[in-house]
Amino acid sequence: MGKERSYVSYIMIPVLFAAILLLNKIGVINPYWYQILQLACINGIVAMSLNLVNGKTGQFSLGQAGFMSLGAYTSAMLTKLVFAPAMENPAMSYLLFFVSLLCGMVVAAFIGFLIGIPSLRLKGDYLAIITLGFSEIIRVLWRVFPFSGKAKGLNGIPKLSSFPIIFVAVILIMFLLRNFTYSRYGRGCIAIRENELAAETMGINTTKAKIKSFVFSAAIAGLGGGLYAHLMMFINPEMFSQVKSTDMLLYLYAGGVGSYSSALLGALIFTILPEFLRFMGEWRLVIYALVLIVIMLNRPKGIFGKHEFGFMRFGEKESIHQKADNGGLLSVIGKIRKKAEPVDGEGR
Repeated sequence: MGKERSYVSYIMIPVLFAAILLLNKIGVINPYWYQILQLACINGIVAMSLNLVNGKTGQFSLGQAGFMSLGAYTSAMLTKLVFAPAMENPAMSYLLFFVSLLCGMVVAAFIGFLIGIPSLRLKGDYLAIITLGFSEIIRVLWRVFPFSGKAKGLNGIPKLSSFPIIFVAVILIMFLLRNFTYSRYGRGCIAIRENELAAETMGINTTKAKIKSFVFSAAIAGLGGGLYAHLMMFINPEMFSQVKSTDMLLYLYAGGVGSYSSALLGALIFTILPEFLRFMGEWRLVIYALVLIVIMLNRPKGIFGKHEFGFMRFGEKESIHQKADNGGLLSVIGKIRKKAEPVDGEGR
Protein backbone atom coordinates (compact mmCIF):
# COMPACT_ATOMS: atom_id res chain seq x y z
CA MET A 1 0.00 0.00 0.00
CA GLY A 2 1.39 3.41 -0.92
CA LYS A 3 2.06 6.10 1.62
CA GLU A 4 -0.65 8.59 2.46
CA ARG A 5 -0.18 11.81 0.53
CA SER A 6 -1.22 15.39 1.21
CA TYR A 7 -1.27 18.13 -1.40
CA VAL A 8 -1.85 21.06 0.94
CA SER A 9 1.75 22.27 0.49
CA TYR A 10 1.25 22.51 -3.29
CA ILE A 11 -1.82 24.70 -2.75
CA MET A 12 0.07 26.88 -0.27
CA ILE A 13 2.62 27.96 -2.92
CA PRO A 14 0.25 30.20 -4.95
CA VAL A 15 -1.57 31.25 -1.76
CA LEU A 16 1.69 32.47 -0.18
CA PHE A 17 2.68 34.24 -3.40
CA ALA A 18 -0.66 36.03 -3.67
CA ALA A 19 -0.63 36.95 0.03
CA ILE A 20 2.79 38.61 -0.18
CA LEU A 21 1.80 40.58 -3.29
CA LEU A 22 -1.43 41.70 -1.61
CA LEU A 23 0.36 42.73 1.62
CA ASN A 24 2.82 44.75 -0.43
CA LYS A 25 0.06 46.41 -2.45
CA ILE A 26 -1.93 47.53 0.62
CA GLY A 27 1.23 48.79 2.33
CA VAL A 28 1.60 46.22 5.12
CA ILE A 29 4.93 45.22 3.60
CA ASN A 30 6.62 48.48 2.66
CA PRO A 31 9.18 48.77 -0.19
CA TYR A 32 12.14 48.40 2.23
CA TRP A 33 10.93 45.10 3.71
CA TYR A 34 9.79 43.96 0.25
CA GLN A 35 13.37 44.29 -1.00
CA ILE A 36 14.73 42.57 2.14
CA LEU A 37 12.34 39.68 1.48
CA GLN A 38 13.60 39.41 -2.11
CA LEU A 39 17.20 39.42 -0.86
CA ALA A 40 16.31 36.71 1.67
CA CYS A 41 14.84 34.54 -1.10
CA ILE A 42 18.03 34.92 -3.17
CA ASN A 43 20.09 33.94 -0.13
CA GLY A 44 17.77 30.95 0.19
CA ILE A 45 18.59 29.85 -3.36
CA VAL A 46 22.34 29.96 -2.64
CA ALA A 47 21.91 28.25 0.75
CA MET A 48 19.94 25.43 -0.90
CA SER A 49 22.72 25.02 -3.47
CA LEU A 50 25.21 24.68 -0.62
CA ASN A 51 22.99 22.05 1.02
CA LEU A 52 23.36 19.87 -2.07
CA VAL A 53 27.12 19.63 -1.45
CA ASN A 54 27.37 19.90 2.33
CA GLY A 55 24.08 18.34 3.35
CA LYS A 56 23.31 15.70 0.73
CA THR A 57 26.78 14.69 -0.50
CA GLY A 58 28.57 15.07 2.83
CA GLN A 59 31.37 17.31 1.52
CA PHE A 60 32.37 20.70 2.92
CA SER A 61 32.53 23.62 0.51
CA LEU A 62 33.38 27.24 1.26
CA GLY A 63 33.20 28.53 -2.31
CA GLN A 64 29.57 29.57 -2.84
CA ALA A 65 30.48 33.27 -2.86
CA GLY A 66 32.84 32.63 -5.77
CA PHE A 67 30.17 30.85 -7.83
CA MET A 68 27.66 33.52 -6.90
CA SER A 69 30.05 36.22 -8.15
CA LEU A 70 30.53 34.38 -11.46
CA GLY A 71 26.78 34.36 -12.06
CA ALA A 72 26.42 37.98 -10.93
CA TYR A 73 29.22 39.45 -13.05
CA THR A 74 28.51 37.34 -16.13
CA SER A 75 24.81 38.22 -16.25
CA ALA A 76 25.40 41.87 -15.30
CA MET A 77 28.06 42.40 -17.98
CA LEU A 78 25.77 40.84 -20.59
CA THR A 79 22.73 42.99 -19.76
CA LYS A 80 24.75 46.19 -19.22
CA LEU A 81 27.40 45.93 -21.94
CA VAL A 82 26.54 43.30 -24.55
CA PHE A 83 22.74 43.50 -24.70
CA ALA A 84 22.48 47.21 -23.86
CA PRO A 85 21.08 48.38 -27.26
CA ALA A 86 18.21 45.86 -27.10
CA MET A 87 17.36 46.47 -23.43
CA GLU A 88 15.12 49.45 -24.25
CA ASN A 89 12.36 47.12 -25.37
CA PRO A 90 10.66 45.82 -22.15
CA ALA A 91 9.71 42.42 -23.58
CA MET A 92 13.13 41.92 -25.15
CA SER A 93 14.89 43.09 -21.98
CA TYR A 94 13.34 40.31 -19.89
CA LEU A 95 14.07 37.71 -22.55
CA LEU A 96 17.71 38.81 -22.62
CA PHE A 97 17.71 38.90 -18.82
CA PHE A 98 16.77 35.21 -18.71
CA VAL A 99 19.44 34.47 -21.32
CA SER A 100 22.02 36.30 -19.20
CA LEU A 101 20.96 34.35 -16.10
CA LEU A 102 21.36 31.12 -18.04
CA CYS A 103 24.81 32.20 -19.25
CA GLY A 104 25.79 33.01 -15.65
CA MET A 105 24.70 29.54 -14.58
CA VAL A 106 26.69 27.92 -17.39
CA VAL A 107 29.85 29.87 -16.54
CA ALA A 108 29.52 29.04 -12.82
CA ALA A 109 28.88 25.37 -13.64
CA PHE A 110 31.88 25.22 -16.01
CA ILE A 111 34.24 26.75 -13.44
CA GLY A 112 32.74 24.43 -10.83
CA PHE A 113 33.56 21.50 -13.11
CA LEU A 114 37.16 22.66 -13.52
CA ILE A 115 37.53 23.11 -9.76
CA GLY A 116 35.72 19.88 -8.95
CA ILE A 117 37.84 17.52 -11.07
CA PRO A 118 41.00 17.86 -8.92
CA SER A 119 39.50 18.97 -5.61
CA LEU A 120 36.71 16.43 -5.15
CA ARG A 121 39.25 13.60 -5.00
CA LEU A 122 40.10 15.09 -1.62
CA LYS A 123 37.96 14.95 1.50
CA GLY A 124 37.00 17.02 4.52
CA ASP A 125 39.15 20.02 5.39
CA TYR A 126 41.21 19.79 2.18
CA LEU A 127 38.15 20.42 0.00
CA ALA A 128 37.12 23.33 2.23
CA ILE A 129 40.56 24.93 1.87
CA ILE A 130 40.59 24.51 -1.92
CA THR A 131 37.10 26.00 -2.37
CA LEU A 132 38.00 28.84 0.00
CA GLY A 133 41.12 29.59 -2.04
CA PHE A 134 39.15 29.45 -5.30
CA SER A 135 36.58 31.91 -3.96
CA GLU A 136 39.29 34.39 -3.00
CA ILE A 137 41.06 34.00 -6.36
CA ILE A 138 37.84 34.81 -8.21
CA ARG A 139 37.25 37.86 -6.01
CA VAL A 140 40.77 39.17 -6.70
CA LEU A 141 40.40 38.59 -10.45
CA TRP A 142 37.27 40.74 -10.52
CA ARG A 143 39.38 43.56 -9.03
CA VAL A 144 41.68 43.58 -12.08
CA PHE A 145 39.34 42.49 -14.89
CA PRO A 146 38.67 45.67 -16.95
CA PHE A 147 35.06 44.99 -18.01
CA SER A 148 33.96 44.27 -14.45
CA GLY A 149 34.72 47.78 -13.23
CA LYS A 150 37.78 46.54 -11.30
CA ALA A 151 37.77 47.49 -7.61
CA LYS A 152 35.06 50.14 -8.11
CA GLY A 153 32.60 47.49 -9.18
CA LEU A 154 29.89 47.51 -11.80
CA ASN A 155 27.03 50.00 -11.49
CA GLY A 156 24.09 50.94 -13.67
CA ILE A 157 22.89 47.33 -13.84
CA PRO A 158 19.23 47.29 -14.96
CA LYS A 159 16.82 46.32 -12.19
CA LEU A 160 15.18 43.30 -13.74
CA SER A 161 14.89 41.07 -10.68
CA SER A 162 11.44 41.33 -9.11
CA PHE A 163 9.60 39.40 -6.43
CA PRO A 164 7.54 37.28 -8.88
CA ILE A 165 10.69 36.27 -10.80
CA ILE A 166 12.64 35.50 -7.62
CA PHE A 167 9.73 33.59 -6.07
CA VAL A 168 9.29 31.46 -9.20
CA ALA A 169 13.06 30.85 -9.26
CA VAL A 170 12.97 29.63 -5.64
CA ILE A 171 10.13 27.18 -6.34
CA LEU A 172 11.69 25.90 -9.59
CA ILE A 173 15.04 25.35 -7.87
CA MET A 174 13.31 23.46 -5.05
CA PHE A 175 11.56 21.18 -7.55
CA LEU A 176 14.82 20.61 -9.44
CA LEU A 177 16.70 19.81 -6.24
CA ARG A 178 13.92 17.49 -5.10
CA ASN A 179 13.94 15.59 -8.39
CA PHE A 180 17.74 15.38 -8.40
CA THR A 181 17.79 14.07 -4.82
CA TYR A 182 15.23 11.35 -5.59
CA SER A 183 17.03 10.34 -8.81
CA ARG A 184 19.73 7.65 -8.95
CA TYR A 185 22.38 10.40 -8.93
CA GLY A 186 20.93 11.99 -5.81
CA ARG A 187 20.65 8.68 -4.02
CA GLY A 188 24.27 8.03 -4.96
CA CYS A 189 25.23 11.33 -3.31
CA ILE A 190 23.36 10.35 -0.14
CA ALA A 191 25.11 6.98 -0.15
CA ILE A 192 28.46 8.79 -0.35
CA ARG A 193 27.47 10.97 2.60
CA GLU A 194 26.55 7.96 4.71
CA ASN A 195 29.59 5.82 3.85
CA GLU A 196 31.81 6.56 0.87
CA LEU A 197 33.66 3.24 1.03
CA ALA A 198 30.39 1.29 1.07
CA ALA A 199 29.13 3.39 -1.86
CA GLU A 200 32.24 2.50 -3.88
CA THR A 201 31.77 -1.16 -2.99
CA MET A 202 28.22 -0.99 -4.36
CA GLY A 203 29.59 0.23 -7.69
CA ILE A 204 28.97 3.98 -7.38
CA ASN A 205 31.59 6.15 -9.06
CA THR A 206 31.98 8.46 -6.06
CA THR A 207 34.20 11.04 -7.77
CA LYS A 208 31.78 11.36 -10.69
CA ALA A 209 28.77 11.67 -8.36
CA LYS A 210 30.49 14.34 -6.26
CA ILE A 211 31.45 16.32 -9.37
CA LYS A 212 27.84 16.22 -10.65
CA SER A 213 26.47 17.54 -7.36
CA PHE A 214 29.23 20.17 -7.17
CA VAL A 215 28.56 21.41 -10.72
CA PHE A 216 24.79 21.51 -10.16
CA SER A 217 25.35 23.40 -6.90
CA ALA A 218 27.64 25.89 -8.64
CA ALA A 219 25.04 26.53 -11.37
CA ILE A 220 22.32 27.26 -8.80
CA ALA A 221 24.64 29.60 -6.89
CA GLY A 222 25.35 31.35 -10.22
CA LEU A 223 21.60 31.85 -10.70
CA GLY A 224 21.41 33.39 -7.22
CA GLY A 225 24.26 35.73 -8.12
CA GLY A 226 22.55 36.86 -11.33
CA LEU A 227 19.30 37.63 -9.51
CA TYR A 228 21.26 39.43 -6.80
CA ALA A 229 23.10 41.68 -9.29
CA HIS A 230 19.86 42.72 -11.01
CA LEU A 231 18.18 43.40 -7.67
CA MET A 232 20.95 45.54 -6.14
CA MET A 233 21.86 47.25 -9.49
CA PHE A 234 25.46 47.47 -8.27
CA ILE A 235 28.09 44.86 -7.48
CA ASN A 236 31.74 44.97 -6.48
CA PRO A 237 34.24 42.26 -5.50
CA GLU A 238 33.89 42.91 -1.76
CA MET A 239 30.22 41.87 -1.91
CA PHE A 240 31.43 38.33 -2.64
CA SER A 241 34.14 38.02 -0.01
CA GLN A 242 34.54 35.09 2.36
CA VAL A 243 31.94 36.74 4.61
CA LYS A 244 29.30 35.90 2.00
CA SER A 245 30.30 32.21 1.99
CA THR A 246 30.23 32.21 5.79
CA ASP A 247 26.74 33.70 5.74
CA MET A 248 25.55 30.87 3.50
CA LEU A 249 27.02 28.32 5.91
CA LEU A 250 25.24 30.08 8.76
CA TYR A 251 21.87 29.98 6.97
CA LEU A 252 22.31 26.30 6.17
CA TYR A 253 23.47 25.02 9.56
CA ALA A 254 21.21 27.27 11.63
CA GLY A 255 18.19 26.28 9.55
CA GLY A 256 19.05 22.60 9.38
CA VAL A 257 21.70 20.94 7.24
CA GLY A 258 20.42 18.12 5.05
CA SER A 259 17.10 19.80 4.23
CA TYR A 260 16.45 22.23 1.38
CA SER A 261 13.38 23.59 3.14
CA SER A 262 15.35 24.27 6.33
CA ALA A 263 18.12 25.97 4.34
CA LEU A 264 15.54 28.28 2.74
CA LEU A 265 13.85 29.05 6.07
CA GLY A 266 17.23 29.63 7.72
CA ALA A 267 18.12 32.14 5.01
CA LEU A 268 14.77 33.91 5.38
CA ILE A 269 15.02 34.19 9.16
CA PHE A 270 18.67 35.18 9.42
CA THR A 271 18.51 37.67 6.56
CA ILE A 272 15.50 39.41 8.07
CA LEU A 273 16.58 39.19 11.74
CA PRO A 274 19.52 41.69 11.54
CA GLU A 275 17.26 44.19 9.78
CA PHE A 276 14.54 43.68 12.38
CA LEU A 277 17.12 44.38 15.14
CA ARG A 278 18.51 47.46 13.41
CA PHE A 279 16.83 49.76 15.97
CA MET A 280 19.32 48.39 18.54
CA GLY A 281 22.28 49.89 16.69
CA GLU A 282 25.59 48.06 17.18
CA TRP A 283 24.00 45.83 19.82
CA ARG A 284 22.05 44.06 17.09
CA LEU A 285 25.21 42.17 16.08
CA VAL A 286 25.66 40.99 19.67
CA ILE A 287 22.04 39.82 19.90
CA TYR A 288 22.33 38.18 16.48
CA ALA A 289 25.41 36.22 17.60
CA LEU A 290 23.77 35.23 20.90
CA VAL A 291 20.72 33.91 19.05
CA LEU A 292 22.98 31.74 16.88
CA ILE A 293 24.86 30.41 19.91
CA VAL A 294 21.63 29.53 21.72
CA ILE A 295 20.29 27.77 18.61
CA MET A 296 23.45 25.70 18.12
CA LEU A 297 23.58 24.71 21.79
CA ASN A 298 19.91 23.75 22.06
CA ARG A 299 19.14 22.65 18.51
CA PRO A 300 22.36 21.21 17.03
CA LYS A 301 20.40 19.90 14.04
CA GLY A 302 19.18 23.43 13.31
CA ILE A 303 15.89 25.18 13.94
CA PHE A 304 13.94 23.01 11.51
CA GLY A 305 16.23 19.97 11.38
CA LYS A 306 15.88 17.74 8.32
CA HIS A 307 12.18 18.36 7.84
CA GLU A 308 11.06 19.13 4.30
CA PHE A 309 7.96 20.86 2.97
CA GLY A 310 5.29 18.44 1.81
CA PHE A 311 5.89 19.08 -1.91
CA MET A 312 9.58 18.28 -1.38
CA ARG A 313 8.45 14.78 -0.32
CA PHE A 314 5.99 14.41 -3.24
CA GLY A 315 3.18 14.98 -0.76
CA GLU A 316 4.11 11.98 1.38
CA LYS A 317 3.46 12.52 5.08
CA GLU A 318 6.30 12.05 7.56
CA SER A 319 5.99 9.10 9.90
CA ILE A 320 6.33 9.55 13.67
CA HIS A 321 9.82 8.03 13.53
CA GLN A 322 10.90 10.36 10.72
CA LYS A 323 9.69 13.39 12.66
CA ALA A 324 11.66 12.28 15.71
CA ASP A 325 14.84 11.54 13.73
CA ASN A 326 14.73 14.76 11.73
CA GLY A 327 15.08 16.97 14.82
CA GLY A 328 14.24 20.65 14.87
CA LEU A 329 11.25 22.43 16.35
CA LEU A 330 8.71 20.11 14.73
CA SER A 331 10.10 17.12 16.62
CA VAL A 332 9.96 19.12 19.86
CA ILE A 333 6.34 20.10 19.17
CA GLY A 334 5.57 16.45 18.42
CA LYS A 335 7.05 15.35 21.74
CA ILE A 336 5.06 17.99 23.61
CA ARG A 337 1.84 16.89 21.91
CA LYS A 338 2.62 13.26 22.68
CA LYS A 339 3.10 14.07 26.37
CA ALA A 340 -0.13 16.06 26.39
CA GLU A 341 -2.15 13.13 25.05
CA PRO A 342 -4.10 11.31 27.79
CA VAL A 343 -2.96 7.82 28.71
CA ASP A 344 -5.44 4.99 27.96
CA GLY A 345 -8.02 4.80 30.71
CA GLU A 346 -7.14 8.23 32.08
CA GLY A 347 -10.03 10.58 32.71
CA ARG A 348 -12.65 7.85 32.50
